[in-house]
Amino acid sequence: MENPALTNNTLRVKESNSNLILDTLKKFRIATRTELARDTGLSIATCGNILKELVDTGEILEGDLENCSGGRPARRYIYNENYSLVIAMTLHADSDQKTLHYAVTNLYGEILEEQKNSHERIDFDVINGLVGELMKTHTNIKAIGIGIPGFVEKDGTVGINDIEELNGIKLAELLESNHNIKVSIDRSPAISAYGYYKKHPECQGKALATIIAPVEHPVGAGFIINGRIYKGNFNNEGEVHYVYSKLFQIPLSSDTENAELVSETVFSVAAIISTINPSMIVFMGKRFTKDIYHEICETCREMFPDSFIPEFVLHENYSDEYLNGTIQMAIDCLRPKVKLVSN
Repeated sequence: MENPALTNNTLRVKESNSNLILDTLKKFRIATRTELARDTGLSIATCGNILKELVDTGEILEGDLENCSGGRPARRYIYNENYSLVIAMTLHADSDQKTLHYAVTNLYGEILEEQKNSHERIDFDVINGLVGELMKTHTNIKAIGIGIPGFVEKDGTVGINDIEELNGIKLAELLESNHNIKVSIDRSPAISAYGYYKKHPECQGKALATIIAPVEHPVGAGFIINGRIYKGNFNNEGEVHYVYSKLFQIPLSSDTENAELVSETVFSVAAIISTINPSMIVFMGKRFTKDIYHEICETCREMFPDSFIPEFVLHENYSDEYLNGTIQMAIDCLRPKVKLVSN
């Protein structure tokens, strides 16, 4: 009689090896079986079997034979970046204007279609209708990433946010049910941090924090730890303004009209340095002018020893990071969760 545990373990190993080959070929774009075996550590025979299966599913493509001076030429294999497409949506609310910015991309994050539209309301029907239209145009869309300017619960239910008509909507569940598609939703500060991290190779492997100051809204923070968005137990990480507004008021000597922003941001920096201890903090948002940024930096340097201070970076316009982080989050949806680890 077949051992179910052994069968299950064998399938997991096979899936893990397939993921490893896909990730490696994605990195190279084009490679031979021997090159993939060398980079992954798998045997040439194992690579050959998996490559055949991936060609059959369409996840990779067969290329030409490589040129060689002697011996049998090797077949090249090509990563099929268009095997699956994703939708990325970022929602914005500034003053009396609400904006929905979307992009359809391939698995490399290359944008195939993009548009930004203003709306009086951005409710579920608006989002659901747009997804339906895009899926008719691009039939191989497999995942959606959505950025929300506010709270998002772990099950994808939208909490208090700047798009009031979405409050309490089980957005992920409804979209998954209506379109049979994977959906990932998160807070704009966390996604923007992810977008910045992915865009800057020098950040790889480091802990990163962002502090975002949107127009007419309190500051929020996002964290990248071990290459992933840190979500916290209830997905409410980074809502530092709640602690500041309810427990503390930090008097500073600033005589500018932005003293409250400086105080709230300095408190946020102090909390982040004392807990997360990142190597870099990126200040995002047009409210962070150069003068305000310099005042924040000087105040923090007076509060902490030099050894405590991370690298500070000013990045006023974060719309690209917001969109790119949402794209990467959607692509991550399609990555299998199986990963083998050694004891």
